[in-house]
Amino acid sequence: MQQLNHCYRHSRITGKTGASVGLGQAMGIGLAEAGADVVCNCHFDGEADKTCREIEKIGRKTFPVSGDMSDKDVPKRLVEETIEKFGRIDILINNAEMIRRARRFFCHLRRAIICKIIFTVVDGGWMAR
Repeated sequence: MQQLNHCYRHSRITGKTGASVGLGQAMGIGLAEAGADVVCNCHFDGEADKTCREIEKIGRKTFPVSGDMSDKDVPKRLVEETIEKFGRIDILINNAEMIRRARRFFCHLRRAIICKIIFTVVDGGWMAR
């Protein structure tokens, strides 16, 4: 954590997808503990509320942006709302995932689902530019 604190000593603005549970939630809270303000993306309205409350308890600014990162308008909206509220965005971490929702092992997924997973993870960050 000491290295992370050094990296964020100048209050960074971070956009974080997949921030409602698990690793995404832990990363969002960890970034806030290191001094970053964090914008939390989740698929559905209300999913990131708990993460946002935890970040606010730490004393950092946060707000949720809901939407599916595979929808080309959502990454762009995430960046636009972040810039509108915080003035800039320094870091974008795309941790959106779909495998947990599919409730299957990766090797059992249909090709169309695998393509959507790749599109969401890889293209989601690119579309935000």
